Amino acid sequence: MKLAAFGLIVGLVGLLLGIDGLILSGGIWIATGLLIRILVQPGERSHSIDASVEAEIGRIETGEGRNLRLGVPGMFLLLISGLGSIAIGILSIGFPDDYEYLRWLPFAVGVAITVIGLTSIPVELGLIKAGSGAADAAPTEGKDSPAVLRSQTVRKE
Repeated sequence: MKLAAFGLIVGLVGLLLGIDGLILSGGIWIATGLLIRILVQPGERSHSIDASVEAEIGRIETGEGRNLRLGVPGMFLLLISGLGSIAIGILSIGFPDDYEYLRWLPFAVGVAITVIGLTSIPVELGLIKAGSGAADAAPTEGKDSPAVLRSQTVRKE
């Protein structure tokens, strides 16, 4: 949804300045953001308590954060949107000579979108578990250390 909101802002600026390249890029980002919002698959939710605060022991609090998986359609939408934005920037599609310097915007955002799409491939193929990392696996050593407990098997169906 953030991509769609950013696309709306870019598209409106393009309308105000009369830059077709920004209008086109903004439209692509709006469509991609909305379609991904529709297609995204909710993953596991993490529930945590802070054991360092005595009042919280025995209480489970649900986080608002979501672990979302793009799914194959979402991943391809990101790649198509990113590569299209890169092409708009490189080829300077819809940018008049007075605003040639603004073509970096669709290029830079396209690179970021493409990187996100490419890095989601191992997760979608099951090679990497979503949300796994060295910080999650590192044990905390020491006496009386605060702890965060996470249940990774809770699913809302």
